Amino acid sequence: MAVSLNHYIREQLTPDMVTTIENNWLERHRPQLDNIRQTPRQVLRAYADTYNYTTADIENCIDWETWDDTPEPVVNMTAATQDPVE
Repeated sequence: MAVSLNHYIREQLTPDMVTTIENNWLERHRPQLDNIRQTPRQVLRAYADTYNYTTADIENCIDWETWDDTPEPVVNMTAATQDPVE
């Protein structure tokens, strides 16, 4: 999640928006996570530190060409309605 957010919409999100998205994700998945409170970005940084990578190294290793390159409208991930941003 952290790598995808960074790769696809980093210029369109403020740091507060990313924090809100991650916190909402944690709340939605809390039962499956056994009350783990690490955000996806914290997990990504810990993984990168453990293996002596940067988060940019990890992003550069992903084959982004395998994903559909058709742009979709940016969705307001902080809203309960998930409406497209005008």
